[in-house]
Parts: sequence; structure tokens; C-alpha cells
Amino acid sequence: MSEEFKTEKYDFFDFEQRRISVGVGIRRVDEQNITDGDIEELRQFFNDIGKWESLMKTGISLIEDTGITSISETIREKYQKEIGPEKYNINIERVENGYLARASLSLTREECLKRSQGRSDSGIQLPLEEIVEPVRNITKWRTLIKTINQVGSAIR
Repeated sequence: MSEEFKTEKYDFFDFEQRRISVGVGIRRVDEQNITDGDIEELRQFFNDIGKWESLMKTGISLIEDTGITSISETIREKYQKEIGPEKYNINIERVENGYLARASLSLTREECLKRSQGRSDSGIQLPLEEIVEPVRNITKWRTLIKTINQVGSAIR
């Protein structure tokens, strides 16, 4: 899939549907080799998957419950699916002689059982479209947290 986006340090590209998983190619923006530190940073990055969606879901509920305004069904549906790192097996490894990293996301055994309604614990495909936008939204979440921390520091 031709989705691509960048953070300050990484270029995320080549979102790819595999048999039951989704792969994401990652390289450093400065074109240096991926280090052990990068692998750990990327693990932390992917552990923030779903936080933006949870924030939006809570915000939508708050806005509607207080009667501020109504939210379109399209927007409400966009944030109804629960997403979080606990639903996925997330593996990150160096490839291409250390120049690239590849993240591979698949459903956990528990999530497979839930989605198959207890019939099977493997072989359930993680749809590409379930991952692309939430991975992109991690940067929104991290920017929000960074801003909150900066404002908090300025107030103290």
C-alpha cells in the first residue's frame, strides 16, 4: 500500500497486507542504520497505538453527553472500534543489513478467539485498514502529549 508518513526521526512506508499480519517498513530520516536504541524507540512508538482513538472516543461521548453538539455517524463509527497494543503481537526487527526496520503486527491469540467467537485462535487476518490510520495517529497522540508537557512546564 502506498501509505507513507514521517516523524521527526523515522519514515514509515510500505504498509503491506500479509497472510494474517500487516507489515510496515521503517527507515531513519537521516538514512543512518537502525540501532538497538531505534528498535526500542519503535517498540515504544507502536505501544501508543490506539491512544488517539481512545481520546477521540471519549471526546465524542463527552460532546454528545453534554449536548454541546451532535457528531456525525461517520465520525462516531470511525472511533468505535477498540484499538490498543494489547490486541496485537508487535514485532520489530532490523532488515536490509540494518538500514531498515520491519514492524509486523498480528492479532493476539485472545483477540483471534474474540473475533472468531471462540471457534479458532489462529488464522484470523488482521486487516490492513485496521492498522494504517491508527499508526498514523500515534504521531497525533505524541504531539498532544509533548504539547501538554511543554504547557505544564511553562506553568510551573
